[in-house]
Amino acid sequence: GARAQNLPLPPTPAFAPDNSPAGDLERDLSSIFNDPRFSNATWGVAVQSLATGEYLFHLNDAKSLLPASNFKLFTATEALSLLGTDFHYTTDLLTTGRILSDGTLRGDLVIRGAGDPTFGSSLFAFDSSQLTIFDAWADSLAHLGVRRISGAIIGDDSYFTPDYYPNGWAIEDLPFYFAMPTTALVFNEDQISVTVTPGVAAGSATHYEINPSTDYVSVDNKGVSKTDSLTQKRHRQADSVIATGTSSIDITRDIGGNEIAIKGEIPLHGTATNQQRSVEDPTL
Repeated sequence: GARAQNLPLPPTPAFAPDNSPAGDLERDLSSIFNDPRFSNATWGVAVQSLATGEYLFHLNDAKSLLPASNFKLFTATEALSLLGTDFHYTTDLLTTGRILSDGTLRGDLVIRGAGDPTFGSSLFAFDSSQLTIFDAWADSLAHLGVRRISGAIIGDDSYFTPDYYPNGWAIEDLPFYFAMPTTALVFNEDQISVTVTPGVAAGSATHYEINPSTDYVSVDNKGVSKTDSLTQKRHRQADSVIATGTSSIDITRDIGGNEIAIKGEIPLHGTATNQQRSVEDPTL
């Protein structure tokens, strides 16, 4: 975890005249942070001039606070400022050999990523398959006359540093979807979706589906179907609603590997359980 430090407070800004832009800023920010609706919140704020270094406003900015998810807004703003609105990621398909007259690529096909987060992501392709990008690559290779590859298909993620995770992340969070490794070659946001549904009879194994379907991830399915529970009965006017019971399905992935373990029970007529898990070494 973070360790608190005794940092010197920045110099208190000189009093800003009431009719100055700095005075307006101070009043506006003070009004926001002193709002009674935020009485249970803690703010850490520093507004500093990039031209002079003068602090125009600061509040609790030397305190050690855990950054919230909305801190990504500042990262996105900086990226937009540096890269511009017309920036496009480029993913290269390269070869280590040559294309023979019979359509054979004599050598390896190298996919060199540059961090494009859109490949296979439902956030960017609502009306297409996760495999659309691969179809496009295949069409491009066919246009160049490639019919088969004699070598290997190599994923090159060296555009980013080999540090998958930033310092300070909790190791127990790494198997979860919100802690995907940061890689230059991404597919489906470096995660898989696991859906567990009941089997055909009480005591039978549960069914499961992983998406995207891949042999890179193995599944140890110890989930069991159980009889619906009739103990929970709710009355609503003339009708009776019988609850099927609760599910105890747990979907885990051990750190350092790509084996998904399914444990627990699910009622025969219970609803499906779906969870997302990150993938170890996602470039492969």
